[in-house]
Amino acid sequence: MYLHRYCHVGLLGVALFVTGCEQSVTFSPEAGDEKRYWIYTASQDAEEGDIQYHLNSLLHYKMDSVGDIIQLQVIPEHLDLSLGNGDRTLNSATSNARNLQVFQSGFDLEVDKKSGTLLSLTGQDADAWSRHVEYFGENHPLLNMLRHQVSVPALNTSISTKVGDKISLPQFLGLPATLTVTQITTETLHATVEGKTNNRQLHGQLTLARENGWIESVYAVISKEQNASDFIAIQSTSNPQHISDPVPYFFHPQELWQTLSPILSSDPSGTPPVPHVMAKDDVFAYESGMLASGIPPYLSATLVHNLGQAPHSGHITLTDFRVRNEAGDDLGLPFLAPTNYHYFNDNKNSENAVLLMGWDHRETLEKTRSATATAHYYPDTLTSYTVQWREGEPQTFTLGDMTLNVTPYPQRQGEYHLSYNHGSSKNLLDTIDGLKGDIGITTLSAGPDWLTDSARDWLAWAGDPAQAIASTDMKLTEESDSVTFYVKARETNPLYSQTVTFLPKHLYEASATLPPITGNGPYNQPEPSEAEEDETEAHREILTERYAVTPFADITIDRSHPSAAMISLPMGWSSVCQAEVINDVEINHNGLIWQGHSKGPFPTDAFQLMTEDGIKQHFYDLTVETRLTCEGSPQWQTIPNVTNQTYPWLMDLSQLASITEDQPISALFKAYRFSGHDGDLLWALDRKGESIQHFDHPLSTILYDGKYLKFSGNIIEVSQLQATGEPQEKTWVTTFPPLPKG
Repeated sequence: MYLHRYCHVGLLGVALFVTGCEQSVTFSPEAGDEKRYWIYTASQDAEEGDIQYHLNSLLHYKMDSVGDIIQLQVIPEHLDLSLGNGDRTLNSATSNARNLQVFQSGFDLEVDKKSGTLLSLTGQDADAWSRHVEYFGENHPLLNMLRHQVSVPALNTSISTKVGDKISLPQFLGLPATLTVTQITTETLHATVEGKTNNRQLHGQLTLARENGWIESVYAVISKEQNASDFIAIQSTSNPQHISDPVPYFFHPQELWQTLSPILSSDPSGTPPVPHVMAKDDVFAYESGMLASGIPPYLSATLVHNLGQAPHSGHITLTDFRVRNEAGDDLGLPFLAPTNYHYFNDNKNSENAVLLMGWDHRETLEKTRSATATAHYYPDTLTSYTVQWREGEPQTFTLGDMTLNVTPYPQRQGEYHLSYNHGSSKNLLDTIDGLKGDIGITTLSAGPDWLTDSARDWLAWAGDPAQAIASTDMKLTEESDSVTFYVKARETNPLYSQTVTFLPKHLYEASATLPPITGNGPYNQPEPSEAEEDETEAHREILTERYAVTPFADITIDRSHPSAAMISLPMGWSSVCQAEVINDVEINHNGLIWQGHSKGPFPTDAFQLMTEDGIKQHFYDLTVETRLTCEGSPQWQTIPNVTNQTYPWLMDLSQLASITEDQPISALFKAYRFSGHDGDLLWALDRKGESIQHFDHPLSTILYDGKYLKFSGNIIEVSQLQATGEPQEKTWVTTFPPLPKG
């Protein structure tokens, strides 16, 4: 059973019960207290580093009575279990509620306050609980697991409020452990927890509320045999729909550090780089974004921005996400829009993943015709710091509230390791004045060195930002006495906020006036197969071919098959050349011709030798003389004043001479090319917003509003293939051998 097999860490995590005396954090619940927690658990494979499963749950705790025995309710408000192979085996928002009734109804618990021991656990829905017990038995592994998990995080030890104090815990997440108090604020107590057995080792970050002892957060990693790891994140939330997403990010620092790129310099005039602050009209440039489905229960909400070629800096967040029916009414579905920062991607879109929460919303979700949210734009700020640099020496620099440590590598001239306290909102740029050479990709890590790289990454991203350390390497060729570093910081308050609308994918992409969204698939969609990746890459290579014109002298007859012949014409020549048989040859009263044969719009066309009736294409014991005549040499020439200034991704077909809607799509690309920024070639999209698959179909099948072609990006330049110079020709004599005997 999946739940038994994969939920080793916990389906029903519970608050840490803490008791104590004065000057200690004391768990002091009262009847009627309520608390919600997002609990995330995952397990990482040792060999491949892949996630074997992850479980995300929202649990609601209600205190019924408090005495020597605490009576409480634990009600799962969302459960989401995913296996590493991409299958989602349990999701409360999109699964049949009847099958999950025993979970949806919640559980009644009795816990010994002094020891934290679970005394009883029963389902609140008596009928569903009875059926569950009758079917599985009282000692079914799932029930035993539930009983175990709700009692595991229970501490009956007083927690001192003195930094540095250590406390032995008989059990923390299944291991004996030692808690060390690391920080005290007016509201919270922070601690690290370390534990070890023969084959498991634990490191965690713990935060408790000083006022009542309730847990605020836990981020823990349990390292197992052969470097496999379990991950646990527990976050208290007063608003379940607005939290940081604890889903782990698994990087491989040792590989990334090997990737070096040149250190950038500021403007030669000495003007420091300035982050581009987008205008509000550019942030919210279009009337709608796109709503796409990923693997349930995730939706992808994508906004396209008018960034042009300006450096794009800053980030977008969404709040108050709502889906609506055809009449525009709110369907009332609860969504989690994580407060993580969503930066603009390479396609200058911003994509937010929103999680549908709750129980069995399938029927209501089908009524979705649009979505709305409040989008917030946060710009970045940039501060420069000039320091005195000492070549080859260890150095420490104070850059505002950031401490940068520079450590030279022994016996490696010009090579340094850089590390700094990352905090939650600041980054050191790879723009550095006064140093020349290469710099690596910055990686984040937190926790002790014995953790795996992936575990340290996860703690840095999901856990306490104050404990995250950013690191990178430099390999320098020139060093100056004066060096200027640049620190980029995220603003904590949005510069602009605006209500935005999202249309379902099929409606968005059917609109001519909404820009294309390319390279930005639905969140968490399945990985493509190897064959699909190969096909996509081949298609991309064709579509991004820069239409290089092959010299006339390089055109030859293809005799790869001894009994057939073909003239493959590279891109450009097919529109200006014709081939003909010039000697008198007949087979069964049919002459021979070179028949044009399209192999698609890119990169070649071909002439196939065949009889006039098209029946025979293989020949024996025959000599054929061929002449290829070309009007001139093909050359791409820019056509001025044809781009659409209002909707730059659209092309009015009437602006393209010699092209009509009844011609095949391939005719368009044989005669014209369309370039975006930096000369990148663009490709036309069909009316579903997807890459064209059938180039032999008429152009009318892909026209928007009966007249426009929609392209994969903004069209900056349109070029037409034209013949220039003097006509050219060449002849060949082709001899086919006799038919083989036997």
